[in-house]
Amino acid sequence: MTPIEIFFSIVLLIVVITFALIIMSYKKSKPVEGSGDQVNNSVIENIYETRRVGLLDGALIPLRGNVNKPEGTFIYKFVKNHKLTRCMEIGFAMGLSALHICQAFEDYLDDTPHLFSIDPFQDTKWKCAGVANIKNAGFSNYHTWIKDKSYSASAARGPIGLHSFAEQYPHIASAARGPIGLLSFAEQYPHIASAARGPIGLLFFT
Repeated sequence: MTPIEIFFSIVLLIVVITFALIIMSYKKSKPVEGSGDQVNNSVIENIYETRRVGLLDGALIPLRGNVNKPEGTFIYKFVKNHKLTRCMEIGFAMGLSALHICQAFEDYLDDTPHLFSIDPFQDTKWKCAGVANIKNAGFSNYHTWIKDKSYSASAARGPIGLHSFAEQYPHIASAARGPIGLLSFAEQYPHIASAARGPIGLLFFT
């Protein structure tokens, strides 16, 4: 080999080694996808593992009418990534969606977020299971249960000034149908969010 060929061979080897080191360093430093979006909550995990929900009196009942793990994780990531500070859900049931929302509040807390759950059947059909789960998780300060129907005037005059979207905006209610019926009003319907006096963030149609 001529001196020039040797020189370029050395340069090429250095470039290859440097590139390989850069790739290795990138792979080591790159976070695992989704690792920061895992829901770390013992109450949620226990519910999914045992398929049982504890009531206020300590009794256990079978889990039903709940979001599954992927849906719960989606809700958690949505609230956390958008740093929503005021949310409302129609239908409280056993409180799993509420638990995921409140856990997101807990994990990004830099304000005073709050979730309002409208459910006239929480203390009858659901035996206050949702209330018990919120209490057991230590999220009572993030949550308010409204014992009323979503279309009633008293619910519409609540702390975030929400009117009955399902009746007044049927096209939105229809668009919201799906696995969990989630809409980001603050982003998709800014005029409605404004009319509702502040960033609503979430609404669940059930």
